[in-house]
Amino acid sequence: MSLPLVSYALKAALRDRLFVSTIFMMVMIGAGAVFLGGTAINENDKFVLVFASGAMRVAAVLTLSAYISFYIRSLFDRRDVQFLLSRPLTRSKFVISHGIAFACLAVLISVMMFVVLAFLSKGDVTQGLLLWWGTIALELIVVSSATLFFSLVLKSSVAGISATVGIYVMARMLGTVLGIVDSGLIESDIVMALGKFLETISVVFPRLDLMGQASWLIYGVEEVNTRVLLSVLFAPIVYAVLLVYATCVDFVRRQF
Repeated sequence: MSLPLVSYALKAALRDRLFVSTIFMMVMIGAGAVFLGGTAINENDKFVLVFASGAMRVAAVLTLSAYISFYIRSLFDRRDVQFLLSRPLTRSKFVISHGIAFACLAVLISVMMFVVLAFLSKGDVTQGLLLWWGTIALELIVVSSATLFFSLVLKSSVAGISATVGIYVMARMLGTVLGIVDSGLIESDIVMALGKFLETISVVFPRLDLMGQASWLIYGVEEVNTRVLLSVLFAPIVYAVLLVYATCVDFVRRQF
């Protein structure tokens, strides 16, 4: 890891006004949630938390993936990659340093989301809110690692964003897919074959559908299985590390 390169990537985020725009976006989502919550017939506070958490989650994923993808592409367009690699810096350190920098960005964005939700819950920081924030931070770290991988492998920023969002959507749908397959209600052989295929590839996908559950914000974490929770928290860390490693292998072998 190269600390100067990590600092360089973080300063680039400051220069591009990523944090300012993200804070503005989160505040607007919170304001919209409060407005819509005022139209609810009952349990207005719960509606506000659920709507705000879901909207900020999607917005954070899209913002982070878009920024990382266009940032990596700009490094190649301005030939900053060639300049940085001409210094005493290996390609592996280049990838790992950016992976750490983007993970820091993911955590910072999750902190912004936590602050907004803490404000919407009137300062009542519960264990459910802390668990939600922790799992969302891990989820965004996975998104940042996946975007780094696709941005360096693919030559198009749009393709990198699309691939990342596709992986994210699939990881979020795994619970529903596995539930439908196990229900035994599928009659079509084609649909069943597709379900079995998705069930097979679910082994290598992180269960993002188990992370950042809105029920934690409303009902707390008293009924959460500790063993299941540890597995949920461990899997994204392993997945992010494997993505960075795969990025290193591809980037070291690349000719440019």
